[in-house]
This record gives sequence, C-alpha cells and structure tokens, in this order.
Amino acid sequence: MKLTSAIRHLSALLLSLGAALPAAAQWPAKPIRIIVSYPPGGGADITARLLAPRLTDALKQQVVVENRGGAGGAIGGDAAAKAAPDGYTFLLDAANHAVNPSLQPKMPFDTLKDLTPVSLLVQVPNVLVVTPSFPPNSVKELIALVKSKPGAISFASSGNGSAQHLAAELFKSQAGLFMVHIPYRGGAPAIVDVIAGQIPMFFGNMASALPHVKSGKVKALATTGRAHQQGPLGNRTGEQIGDRLVLDFVGDERRAVKDAEDRDREAQVEDPDHQPENRRAGHGGAVDAEDGGAERVEH
Repeated sequence: MKLTSAIRHLSALLLSLGAALPAAAQWPAKPIRIIVSYPPGGGADITARLLAPRLTDALKQQVVVENRGGAGGAIGGDAAAKAAPDGYTFLLDAANHAVNPSLQPKMPFDTLKDLTPVSLLVQVPNVLVVTPSFPPNSVKELIALVKSKPGAISFASSGNGSAQHLAAELFKSQAGLFMVHIPYRGGAPAIVDVIAGQIPMFFGNMASALPHVKSGKVKALATTGRAHQQGPLGNRTGEQIGDRLVLDFVGDERRAVKDAEDRDREAQVEDPDHQPENRRAGHGGAVDAEDGGAERVEH
C-alpha cells in the first residue's frame, strides 16, 4: 500500500471513529496525541514522526508524538489504556503489544479489552548489525565464533519480547548457539552501545539501524524477513551484504539468496512521491507480520 494512500485511509478511519464520539461535530477540536511505547530514535518513533505531520495536514488539527519507553512497551501501552477514551489519544506500538501478555502475566492493562486496534501501518524488517571491530564479517563467521565461545558473547535487543529479541532467539535456536541477552529500553539506546563497542551485536530495526550502516558505524551482516527492502541497502543481494536470513538462518545459502533476489523484484515501495523518504527510513510499502516488526497504531 502506498504511504499516502495509507494516510488517507487512516485519516478517514480516524474521522469515522470521531463521528462515534459524543462531541462528534467538533472532532478533532484539540491536539491529538500519539503515544510511542519506545524512546526517541527507534523505528516506532521514526514511523510516528513521519506520520504526525501528514495527519496534522489531513485532520486540520495538531498531532503530537509523546515517547513513553520502557518495560517492553508496557509503559506506553498502560498510559494509552488509562487515557480518557475521548478519541484524542492513540498508541503506536510494535510486536511487543502482541507478545507482552504471554511474557508478562501481570500486565497493568488488558491489551484486548482496554485498547481498540485501528490500523497496521508499515513493514519494518530487522538487520543484524555488529560493532565494526567485531571480527565476523558474515553470519557463518559469527556462528563459528559464538560456538567457539559459548556464553561469552552478548546481544542487545529493544526489550524483552520485541521483534528484535525474538529474531535473535530464533537465530540462537536454529543455529544452536548460547549467547547472553541484554534488553534495552528501545532500539536507539541499544544501537548506541553497539556503536560504542559496549555490546557486539543487535538485530536492529531497519529504520533506526540504516543510518549507522550507511555511515560505517556498524556492520550489516544480514536482513530478516521475506521481502528485502532493496532501496535502503542499495541494489545488493543478500550475498553481497553478508548472508540472507529468510526463515531458516543456517540452511542452504544459495537458495536463500535466490529467494531474496526473486522477492526483491516484488518488494519495491509503491509510493513515488515519498519513495526516497520511505527508503531512507527503512520502510516498506506493504504490511506483513512475518517480516519483522510491523508497527501498529491503537486507540
């Protein structure tokens, strides 16, 4: 779906939701708040800040972004769940929203009863990045190093239960690795420590990791998901950027690369007006929950 089309559909949907409120004739009569359940600089935050000014234009009312990071998205979710149900507070969350109830038995809110799904927004794949001085230059080399030092190598995540955490756990499971998980409050602080060499690796959200890959501050070894975003990493195949991680991380590399090349031809961002901006942010045009961290807006 084109980004501009998605915004039009979302704006129409928000207006229809507003029509169901008691003060329907005046909605929106005051600024609208989008709570992002992660710190500034991460993929969810970037998505919200791309969306907010366009919704402001479409709705003729200010749309502001408020970051409430921590607890794997539960802090931001709780703030949205406890806000007045007047149509002026929305939540933009990621995979944690679906995962948290299974990981946190004592959630401060009920994700099904206290929040109403509004729209699935964007596909944001993950990219496996490492500190430049970290020796491995491919996934095979990384697997060999970790197996030679079981338990000695750590990996960062955006928080317990995040798409980045689950990608790394799947990698560990399929490759038979023992690594130590270090959860952060979000992707932005995690990648800062990877850049600084405090922790060697991270399955980062493409949107937040991409600028650091392009600047050489981190090395990209592989991307996740089935639809490779050709624009952000240039017209390179999985073989050229390292290893292509599809659904199995340690399977036939030649088949994986061929799959990536086939899918590349079908994974172009469809919005010509905003294609450069979307690609710079690491966003795809279609939504696929299997492609690593689709962002969700909830009210």
